[in-house]
Amino acid sequence: MIRDNVMLPALKATPKEAQAVVARVEALLERFGIDHLQELSTAEATGGQLQRASICRALAAEPDLVFADEPTATLTGPMTAEVMDALTEVHEDGTTIVIAIHDIACAARADRVLYLKDGRLIDSLTLGRWRRQNRTRREDELLAWIRGLGSWASAR
Repeated sequence: MIRDNVMLPALKATPKEAQAVVARVEALLERFGIDHLQELSTAEATGGQLQRASICRALAAEPDLVFADEPTATLTGPMTAEVMDALTEVHEDGTTIVIAIHDIACAARADRVLYLKDGRLIDSLTLGRWRRQNRTRREDELLAWIRGLGSWASAR
């Protein structure tokens, strides 16, 4: 079941906090819009549902640091925005989130963006705290920075 799959690592990490883990998992499943699927087997879930369950699983033990590789790759546009909103909230609560992503709209939400090429750090851009009203400006700034790096990085 999806609920058990999300809950197990958190229960193993914090066995004395079983009731708190159960409550946290239920809240995460609801926050990511899959609470109605708790009893579904993972084999019956869609790719997007499994992606959201994976994010819930990563957050269930309240880690200080989360690494996410393309966490929105299989999601629709509206669900991508919801997932990024939730990850932003988790970050604002003190969790550091490192995301490898190619989606400019998602990358523009970051406080800091690193440009890597062939496993090497080429440059970084600090965007500061995310504010929805600055979305377009941040995306434009990020795109301009990346375009500028393209010729610089390929010349090295």
